[in-house]
Amino acid sequence: MGGDKFLIAGGGGRECAFAARLAEDSRVYAVASHENPQIARYARETGGAYAVADHNDPGAVLAFAKRHSVDYAFVNADQPLANGVVDALFEGGFRAVGATRAASRLEWDKAYSIEVVRELCPEFTPFHRTVSDRGGIDAALGEFRRRGADAVVKPQGLTGGKGVKVMPAHLPGYPECAEYASSLLAGGPGGRVLLVERLEGIEFTVMGITDGRRLVLAPATYDYPFRCEGDTGAGTGGMGCFTGPGGRLPFLSGGDLEDCRGVMQKVIDEMRSRGHPFGGVLNGGFFKTRDGIRFMEFNARFGDPEGINVLSLLRG
Repeated sequence: MGGDKFLIAGGGGRECAFAARLAEDSRVYAVASHENPQIARYARETGGAYAVADHNDPGAVLAFAKRHSVDYAFVNADQPLANGVVDALFEGGFRAVGATRAASRLEWDKAYSIEVVRELCPEFTPFHRTVSDRGGIDAALGEFRRRGADAVVKPQGLTGGKGVKVMPAHLPGYPECAEYASSLLAGGPGGRVLLVERLEGIEFTVMGITDGRRLVLAPATYDYPFRCEGDTGAGTGGMGCFTGPGGRLPFLSGGDLEDCRGVMQKVIDEMRSRGHPFGGVLNGGFFKTRDGIRFMEFNARFGDPEGINVLSLLRG
């Protein structure tokens, strides 16, 4: 069979959606920690190959790429990006779509990413504090109290879209925020917790594909992060999403999307100037508030379910 040999690292829903599009004109190769029957079928039908191996392990993915002499690789899950799978592929001489470990810090270190945005675009950055001990938690929440602002408590590291708790839906008051933040410091990676002002507005996502300089935006998406009717349950990686005609959500103006583009482009330029060019998918989480656009967080990949939605809209 013809077409380029395209390696996918991972076996989730977004990887399956990507495999479906690749199968139209490429040979699908995939390595994942478990077998995804649909991806395995695409690999088989296109004359590619599938292996069950640890796709979070740079050595395992590189060995698979060498064994099959792939032309390109697509790495789009948070843990392999943070583990340096793309770095290993680059060092092995392969072309890859995805961020290096240093560039994907925009996802796995939320305190780092919000500070980058604050330096570049303070007008789009909510009030926040990074804390590393109980005294810092109490002092920071004192500032939130004086501002009359509710807090969002965000653990450091990768949590699969889980672990974020919002006041007052999940944390009734500042004492509960303090206790939860303290528990994260005791049991989480990095020894830091991020406290961010709870924003009043509508949360949405803009995913951009970049080569480290240019930026092409995918349609904006709105997802449902909380379980249970009425969004009363715990936060998740996503419970489904939608986009609107023309790539714009009903509550967004063209100016709003340009504000998002501006923030993302400045961050891409900054990462390049720091010696960590960002290539792949920069996933921007934003809020539309009464005062305009506010930044929430970055992911270094297509979201799931957002990526499934957007990939299904691509033509050609």
